[in-house]
Amino acid sequence: MQYVQTMKEALSIAIENHCIVWADAEGTIFDTEAMLAFIEIEETHSLPKDHYIAVSIEGAIGIVNRYEFDIEWLFYPVLDEAVKQKYISAFNQKIKQTEHKTKKFCTYCGNQLTPNSKFCTGCGASV
Repeated sequence: MQYVQTMKEALSIAIENHCIVWADAEGTIFDTEAMLAFIEIEETHSLPKDHYIAVSIEGAIGIVNRYEFDIEWLFYPVLDEAVKQKYISAFNQKIKQTEHKTKKFCTYCGNQLTPNSKFCTGCGASV
């Protein structure tokens, strides 16, 4: 178990422990992107005095008091491989779409590069 001050730190630790999909008590599924959006909203609220955010080895995230007796678990790691694979596939698809939309330019002459090009068609520099 690790203890941190912010949800952002907790999410970072959970991801380092290979947790990428969570569920809350109501069964709502959160991928990494949804967790980041949630954190942006929640980070404006401060924790009560002497409380911390706990992160389990599996990636569960909760709030704990200084005595560590009572952890209020907020997010549980999703262990179902089929569900995880669905979110991994969706994430990989987003990355591919982003890569296609991102225009790359030569750092030497500023010419727009074609996808997967190894040399600039404007100046011949290796990219």
